[in-house]
Amino acid sequence: MQKTAALHRPPIHLAERIDQLSTKRQEIIRPILEHPRDYVLLSVRALAKKLGTDPATIVRIVHGVGFANYKQFQRHLHELSLAFATSLDTMPQSESSGGPDAQARDSVFRDLKNLQGLKNALDPARLGALAKKLYAARRIVFLGGDLAAVLVDYLGYQLNLLGLPVSVATSPGAATHTVRSLTRHDVVVSITFRRGLRQTVEATQQARNHGA
Repeated sequence: MQKTAALHRPPIHLAERIDQLSTKRQEIIRPILEHPRDYVLLSVRALAKKLGTDPATIVRIVHGVGFANYKQFQRHLHELSLAFATSLDTMPQSESSGGPDAQARDSVFRDLKNLQGLKNALDPARLGALAKKLYAARRIVFLGGDLAAVLVDYLGYQLNLLGLPVSVATSPGAATHTVRSLTRHDVVVSITFRRGLRQTVEATQQARNHGA
């Protein structure tokens, strides 16, 4: 009995093992852990097809994060689904009729699903480490433009309320001049979407070159 239970126990420090994977493999496994209910019943072939990869890659990823086999990983997904299930999960999702009312409901449903995914994937230990890093920093800089400017302003405002030394740069000129004086004692948080806004990417690279 004890041996069987140990076989299905998830590997210790799963988040650290995921961080050791290549970026491409991290991108493959994270959606599975964020929304386990969408993948738990799939065979390895069906899962690979849904994620646009091949079964061998899935198996290598499963082994890479510490599971003995795909069945053990699948059981972990099942346990995640049960542990983080909410009353919302038991409600049938109505098909959109294309009208504004249905679109509004679908939008809220997607937001709730995204929050549920965040709850499933959040690692408290890494969050605590990030908080310590921010409080120890000489200076904290938030970089972002276009759609990300709202998030950057919001995060900058909230950390400012906590009395942290925060700077926000949402324009190309401000980003360039802000990162110029950064050192290894500073922390930079960059937010951008899709392929990345050029001003944010270049400013982030410059900050990294300065040791931030």
